[in-house]
Amino acid sequence: MRTLPIAAAAILLAAAGTHARVAFFHSVDGQITCRYGGYVPQLTCEIPPPTKPIPVECEPQDCPFGTWNGQWSGNISLFAKGSAHLNCNHHNYAKFQAGSYALPDNQPFKLFNQPGWQCTAQSGSLSCTNTEGHGFQISPDSLYRF
Repeated sequence: MRTLPIAAAAILLAAAGTHARVAFFHSVDGQITCRYGGYVPQLTCEIPPPTKPIPVECEPQDCPFGTWNGQWSGNISLFAKGSAHLNCNHHNYAKFQAGSYALPDNQPFKLFNQPGWQCTAQSGSLSCTNTEGHGFQISPDSLYRF
């Protein structure tokens, strides 16, 4: 009788582990770095901290206080559902991560545990979409969310 609950727990832990996998990639020039995967599948990309403000349409929850004081940090996230959202923190994800993949221009990159998600680099910018068609285009001097 006890083997069934133990077996079920092992299967659940194995399944959770596959979704917890995290990987990194970056633009060839290293100006855009990204992290994807995790327990709640998401893609987070960033540019170096902007030296001048990049015009972005802020949302009420975007950077209301702290170091950035209402200004965007250059970090954006995309989940399985919904639009991309701005983040106040800055991590420099991929530059110092072993195994970070350099994403060549004009070659779509399909994220491993998010079917239908993809990113494409082109001329210093990166465009990423989720399965609903929401996403963003980011470069060191611009940001567009759709």
